[in-house]
Amino acid sequence: SLLKYFQKVKIWMYDGEKLAIFKTTHLKTCGNKILLLHNFNMIKEYTDSGDPIEIPLTFGKYSYIRLIGTGSYSVVALVANNLTGEQCACKIMTREGLQAEGAMKRFIQEIDIMQSVKHPNIVEILDVIYTAENVYVITEYCENGELFQYILGRPNLSYDIVRKLFFQVVSAIFFLHQ
Repeated sequence: SLLKYFQKVKIWMYDGEKLAIFKTTHLKTCGNKILLLHNFNMIKEYTDSGDPIEIPLTFGKYSYIRLIGTGSYSVVALVANNLTGEQCACKIMTREGLQAEGAMKRFIQEIDIMQSVKHPNIVEILDVIYTAENVYVITEYCENGELFQYILGRPNLSYDIVRKLFFQVVSAIFFLHQ
């Protein structure tokens, strides 16, 4: 039957921006029609190296909003804290990717160090979520993006802005070396 066919394949729906995966278990027949009983619950993004990462639209207390960046082994999404409404950045990596690279131990050490660092000029890690498939690192969201890209995109920065940025960078480096 048509329903059995759809239950054997992933159902994709174009929502105007991304392809979303529907749970095929939420399909039901009604006469000769197939009804979708549930909204999409996953989004698939790709790392710079082309590896797919399936991201639930909600995980922990966070909801996916949109993709804001990609890396070799991860993607970065804008997410919202469902309890406070605060927007955060979320770096998402697959456990499989971390284990394949032998990087899980280094990753955990880096997270432990970064969670202990509290400084106004260093992005703070707010939360880390481990699931069976992915690791989610929730950080403060920097609306203007990375400092390097900010500077490259503004070749005529005023002396006052450059001085302020330089002071912030030196302050953070000094703090880390204490």
